[in-house]
Amino acid sequence: MDKNKVWTFGDSKLDRQGRAIFFVGYSEETNLKNELIELWEPENVFKSRSKENE
Repeated sequence: MDKNKVWTFGDSKLDRQGRAIFFVGYSEETNLKNELIELWEPENVFKSRSKENE
């Protein structure tokens, strides 16, 4: 994983099983290394979120 990558809302990547997941933001909490925790959603959840905002 690229630790220096800055993700923006809607960016996508493949999870470990090869499914598309979409970035939705960073948590307000940090991990033990004081890094922000990335929040990702599967494609079906992300697309339903988009439809709700229309």
